Amino acid sequence: MQYLVGPDSGSHKMLGVIQKLASLAGIVVCLGIFGFLQAQKARFIFLPDGVHFVDADCYSRMTRARIISKQPGTLVTRHAFENYPYGVRPHTTAPMDYLIVGFGRLLGPGVDLDIAGAWISPLLGAFLIIMAGLWAEAKTIPYRWSMMVLLSTSPVILHGFAVGRPDHQSLILLSIASGLMAEAVLWTSRSSATSLWWGLSWGCALWVSWFEPLLILALVLIVRVFVWRSQSLAKTWILSLAMAAMIALVAILLEGLPSAGLERNPMSSFLQWAGRIGELQAFNPVSASIAWVGWLSLLLPFGLAWMAYKRDETICWLWLVLLLSMGALTGWHARWGYFLAVSGALAMPFALALVRQRWLGYALFIASLWPVALTLDNELFPHGKTARSVIDNLHETQQLRRAAEAIKSLNGDGILAPWWLTPQLVYWSGKNGVAGSSHESLAGTLDTARFFASQNEEEAKSILRMRDADFVVVCDADRLLDNSYTVLGQTSEPSNQLAVTLFRTPSRSPNYLQLVSQNPYFKIYQVDKELLK
Repeated sequence: MQYLVGPDSGSHKMLGVIQKLASLAGIVVCLGIFGFLQAQKARFIFLPDGVHFVDADCYSRMTRARIISKQPGTLVTRHAFENYPYGVRPHTTAPMDYLIVGFGRLLGPGVDLDIAGAWISPLLGAFLIIMAGLWAEAKTIPYRWSMMVLLSTSPVILHGFAVGRPDHQSLILLSIASGLMAEAVLWTSRSSATSLWWGLSWGCALWVSWFEPLLILALVLIVRVFVWRSQSLAKTWILSLAMAAMIALVAILLEGLPSAGLERNPMSSFLQWAGRIGELQAFNPVSASIAWVGWLSLLLPFGLAWMAYKRDETICWLWLVLLLSMGALTGWHARWGYFLAVSGALAMPFALALVRQRWLGYALFIASLWPVALTLDNELFPHGKTARSVIDNLHETQQLRRAAEAIKSLNGDGILAPWWLTPQLVYWSGKNGVAGSSHESLAGTLDTARFFASQNEEEAKSILRMRDADFVVVCDADRLLDNSYTVLGQTSEPSNQLAVTLFRTPSRSPNYLQLVSQNPYFKIYQVDKELLK
């Protein structure tokens, strides 16, 4: 018998080693797919004149990172570079700033900080894929590769971790996904190490933002109480909550309590401005889930409910509540789509467990990814009008950088420009902007809109005086006025607004505005403050 046990035991160990190597190889393959898709996005980011980030908010983040890079240990609790000259108290926090700067230090002293900013979010995405793979392997979750494929290919998750997008959304996604995985472990095996993992994940998420993480954490705790009742007060869960609370308290002590940032602006103005922000638009959750998770997303709730009710897989109650809640919130604001996709990815293996034949389950899953593939193709390889629009946007952003460099060489500080272009101008020129892309700088955004839509010289001069502006930057008048009137909640008026004059007939511009630079997309005027008096 001893002779028979020996070889059998050795074969079992060998099989275990082979399985672990296969799992590691699978994780590497998923990382390769994720990296390939991000590389396709990179060609829109790394242009001949340098790094061009995905959106305006990224430039505000990089301005913060630049401040910290020059003054290590700084906590940027006030932005002097937007809503100039009054500044704002931002909703952004330190963790993402220091991740960018720290990553830049790791890359070496000769590496531009822009490179670190461009790659920090894909790095966090790769870390999530590795963490999810190790978690699923340790828990021997069936159909775990369906989750891994979605985390590597879902279009909205790819955007959350996109190259050229140093936004705190990527850190929030990583922290929340990590917290949800730790929660799932606590439902089956409780330990102090897992509690600390849970607390660190949710504490970090709350430090980064008190909005999405707090709401999702509340949902997690509510489901836990309903399912586990008195057991939800177990020692390990109390330890995890204490850890998260301690990190949140440290965040408050260092950076203060979060502020809504709308105290000085009417809600109507915020809603008018929010109407121009893509992530604040309503989104059909059904079409979104199909495009980001696949056709099986329509059956996910039913599969999870069956597994929870009939097979007593209690963790499926959590995935079900998260999936339905994130779908409803996506129908309110598109920004919740990131969490809808992550919830769908984490839930997919548990719902697919309903199919006992693995080959059939995976076949259904792969077939369901067709909408995801179509969405990726449209986003990564645009054609027709979309391709022309992308090319035009790339040309525009390069010309905007040249405009900022022209301003950088001139004396003066305050820039009055369209709000969606101001963070770029600020970052590239090193000066300050009247407007900004955050809701905290809405007052400056409204003043810039009033200036461009003005038909009264005294009103325009008073805005320049109040905002201590040294430069005025204008773009296409039709686009500028359409945006300005929408933000102001007004209808278009006759075409003698200041924006029209400054962009189309510079020779007729007011004498206190001197044209100092121009290109096909932008015109830059310097303000003669003596003539404003």
